[in-house]
Amino acid sequence: MTGSATRLPFDRYQRYARAARAVDALRIDGRPLRVLEVGANFHRDLERFLPADAVVYLDVRAPEEDSAPGCFVRGDGSASPFGDDAVDVVVAP
Repeated sequence: MTGSATRLPFDRYQRYARAARAVDALRIDGRPLRVLEVGANFHRDLERFLPADAVVYLDVRAPEEDSAPGCFVRGDGSASPFGDDAVDVVVAP
């Protein structure tokens, strides 16, 4: 976890720390995982807790600028644009 995570508001820190523990419990042999966060908004908090993993964010809104190309996907969690086996873990903290 990076130091910036400790500066999050308490409720967000708790949600993302819990999600990261759940992802870590699913990890096999310490391998990096492909993680999808549904309803992510723009804050990118999950990657602060899972820096070795490939985190993709899905939300009905995505940043207009390309501040993190490939990281954000505009879409609806109820109709995911991802195919089977595209990610290892889906979280919605």
